[in-house]
Amino acid sequence: MNPRDSIHSHRNSSDQRPKSRVKRRARAPLLIRSLIFLVFLSVLSLSLTPSCSLDVFAGAFPSASSLHEPRQESAQQLVRDMVWNELQAQTHDHSHWRFHETQWNAARKLYDVIQTKYGDLHRLLAINGTPLEGGALEAEDNRIQQLSSDPDQVEQAQKKRDVDAKQERAMLRMLPRAFVFHEVSRKGDIVKLSFTPDPNFHPSSHQAEVFHHMEGTVFVDGRVNRLVQIDGHLTSRVNFWGGLLGHLDKGGTFKVEDRDVGEGHWDMVFLNVNMNGKALFFKTISVHQHEAYSDYHRVPDDLSLKEAARELKQDAESGDRAAGE
Repeated sequence: MNPRDSIHSHRNSSDQRPKSRVKRRARAPLLIRSLIFLVFLSVLSLSLTPSCSLDVFAGAFPSASSLHEPRQESAQQLVRDMVWNELQAQTHDHSHWRFHETQWNAARKLYDVIQTKYGDLHRLLAINGTPLEGGALEAEDNRIQQLSSDPDQVEQAQKKRDVDAKQERAMLRMLPRAFVFHEVSRKGDIVKLSFTPDPNFHPSSHQAEVFHHMEGTVFVDGRVNRLVQIDGHLTSRVNFWGGLLGHLDKGGTFKVEDRDVGEGHWDMVFLNVNMNGKALFFKTISVHQHEAYSDYHRVPDDLSLKEAARELKQDAESGDRAAGE
């Protein structure tokens, strides 16, 4: 089924769009990165037990009659159009980019990333603002050289991301049905929407049931119908098999920001996920991801892995890319 058909089921079924294979970009899709914790939940719940289920707590939901208000329908339509555009961008945007990725974990790490049609290569440039040197620099050189000389290894990693992307796109298609959206405000082209769980949504998978625990806000560029920002949090504790196999704590949060990084190409510029809980036998669940993306530059679509590796090495030695931290 065409993605738009599944989102706009109320529209004329003859409105068909050409089908094409979705090319998974090296970094996670724009909006789907905001749902990274849902992927985490699916892995956790399915790995614990095939019969694992989530207890869904009843909350304060909007009345069914609110779904028929003209303003409400406008908000829902805006989200449907935004989701459609995000899916289409993944399908038709085959451009490749180079950018900086900064990760904050135990240490702040700066990476230089180049996308290619074979997969992506990244190079660690600095840790806590200090460029690599000595043995660490040599080890990074050897790692990249090995990857660029073994396309199969890069391709296998890309295939795994393709499988993940398929599940993520399914999650994305659910958004207009899983939540009730209300317009909060408009400032220029930016429309701010709030979202709460739709009580009429009945998920077909365990991981999708987590939608019943989420609410937050979405910012959409109404001129081009693209995601600008999404913030969400868990409104109640998520229990695995009645809590016997673990839970995620109430109050977990996520935030994602997207921008047009050049030539009409929208990509992620910020990600922050904070989730805590307990797994089987009281093992601590801690998902904390803080990432920023910047300094986007388009690269040739036919760039080879060896060429990408050579550019990463040359610029690291000259310090050109590290200067962007």
